[in-house]
Amino acid sequence: MGVISVLVWLDSISGDYFFKLYDMGELSNLHEFFDEGALVENAVATFPTVSESAEGSIITGLFSGEVNILGERYFSRSLARVMHYKFNARIEEDFPDSLKGYTIDRLSGGSLGIGRLIPVNAEIVHDPIAEEYERKGSLKLVERRVYTAVNLLKERKPRLLLFTVSADYASHVSGREGHMVKSILKTFDELFPEIIKALRNVSDEFSVFVFSDHGSKEVSKHLDLTQLLIEYGFNPSDPGLLNTQKGCSSAALSNGRRMGMIYLKHPEAGWAKLEARVLRNYPFGGSRLDISELLSQEEGIGLLAYREEENKVIVKSRDGEGII
Repeated sequence: MGVISVLVWLDSISGDYFFKLYDMGELSNLHEFFDEGALVENAVATFPTVSESAEGSIITGLFSGEVNILGERYFSRSLARVMHYKFNARIEEDFPDSLKGYTIDRLSGGSLGIGRLIPVNAEIVHDPIAEEYERKGSLKLVERRVYTAVNLLKERKPRLLLFTVSADYASHVSGREGHMVKSILKTFDELFPEIIKALRNVSDEFSVFVFSDHGSKEVSKHLDLTQLLIEYGFNPSDPGLLNTQKGCSSAALSNGRRMGMIYLKHPEAGWAKLEARVLRNYPFGGSRLDISELLSQEEGIGLLAYREEENKVIVKSRDGEGII
């Protein structure tokens, strides 16, 4: 058979902390295996993406229609509601038809996913026991995930296997570099040779990728976009609900870290997309507001970006204005 690729996502574990332990030699099995491998410091993700996905759209100016995603969510203007890829949104409906045959899952010829994933893999294996371990923050989750992956490699021989080991509970309880997070990494390192052994038994050629993400972060002091809209006098939709409540004139999505998006309902045109000039002359309370200027001067907003034309994005801050 062809090359088998295994991707292991160490969810909610800081990449800096993961590499620090690796570099110090505390993850000896991983260090031995990847000694002749490569360290990827920065990667570009396409779709589906996670926390920082909208940044690429803003930096390049290549906005993707409605689908600018923050934490698996986006706001649909046509439906006037928040769409979430684990609840009411479907990737097959949003992904361009011309690109559907070029996802890593399609190109691999057969993929399997294990864990809390957006359903894009050819098949996802659900494990209620592992999900219970994950909710409780049990270390048993690591062993359960690894041996499920090992068994699937033996029995199914997928061309692509992606599975997650979540430290979400651990990182929030003990901190992003706390003892619980370290225990998860150490346990995964101890069990890692089982994955390699299984791969060597089913294929002469294989690739293994192990990666983590941003980890948990303190966000209590970050700007609350919904509260900001309330202070301006708007009536924003509750960010915790999928359905937009009646009478709402705005909506905000934020991952609580670096990115946020604001949607405004026009008094006459509703949630429809309008030209940028309307943003600078927005009808509100019997007067007109320059929303772009208002937001760009907020102390908690570093950069404001909006699309001026099809191929032009305006970036504003308290220091000035630029064009992409």
